[in-house]
Amino acid sequence: MSKTNSIKQPNSTSSYNLLPINISLSLKIRITIINAEIESEYCTLNISVI
Repeated sequence: MSKTNSIKQPNSTSSYNLLPINISLSLKIRITIINAEIESEYCTLNISVI
């Protein structure tokens, strides 16, 4: 039983360590999508002004 407990503990800590990485990646993806939308809006505005 002690061996299984020692194996479970590092696995749980590794999963917790991966959580912030996944969150940061999802945030970066959302930021890039927002930037792309803003750039496309600026392009349409410039075309309409011209």
